[in-house]
Amino acid sequence: MAVLPRLAQKLGLGRKQPSHASKPPQLRPGVRLYIVGDIHGCAHLLELRLEQIYRDSQSFDGDIYQIFLGDYIDRGPDSLKVLQLLFSAPRHDHRRVCLMGNHEVTLLSCLTDARHIENWINFGAAEALLSFGLDPQLMHSEAGRAQLQQQIHQVLGATPGLLTFLETLPTFFEMDDYYCVHAGIRPGLPLAQQKDEDRLWIRQEFLTYTKPHPKMIIHGHTPCDAVEIYSNRINLDTGAYASGQLSCLVLEGKTRRFL
Repeated sequence: MAVLPRLAQKLGLGRKQPSHASKPPQLRPGVRLYIVGDIHGCAHLLELRLEQIYRDSQSFDGDIYQIFLGDYIDRGPDSLKVLQLLFSAPRHDHRRVCLMGNHEVTLLSCLTDARHIENWINFGAAEALLSFGLDPQLMHSEAGRAQLQQQIHQVLGATPGLLTFLETLPTFFEMDDYYCVHAGIRPGLPLAQQKDEDRLWIRQEFLTYTKPHPKMIIHGHTPCDAVEIYSNRINLDTGAYASGQLSCLVLEGKTRRFL
């Protein structure tokens, strides 16, 4: 859809970045990663992708990881169902890693301070609240926001462990030559010195950087029409809530492909 590339065009993206001679990234033998981009409340797309992942992995005899890059809520119609799906135990002994996104951070900030709900409005909160069975109109008054804060606690608390799951989401996943994160990293800093604020929110400084990073960065956060593959990063955010496309990258050894 035409709306998705506008941010990329504004940042000077969408053009092929220069390549740098370097060893192709790879994973250790016996491991396969399925990495999924921003879901944003699209539970039906998540269910389809999970079924694809399970079917695709049946012939692989090794360790299988499902990696989700954050932004599970807002904008799409089924935020609560997405959270419940990700919180549930994966099948076939798959290992599931769900990373924190800036939308989850925003929700959690609202649970500690109701005044932050005013900021959440700009992030697609209305759709999330409707999926929680709550009234978005309450966001527009101080008393309503205090009421919403209590109601959100109750909704999330109705699924035992779900709130703790949200509060303890990691901000990165690292394996061999790959580094998975929601938004990106601060260019020029070692990975061990990266800050969560950048992992969750960075945009222009990371997206316009063309030199090699310490590892290949797999990220979401910035929606584009199609998966972006550059010499130093791969962007999997294809704007599922607007495009109907939820991207999934499959990594194994030196190979990569897409479901």
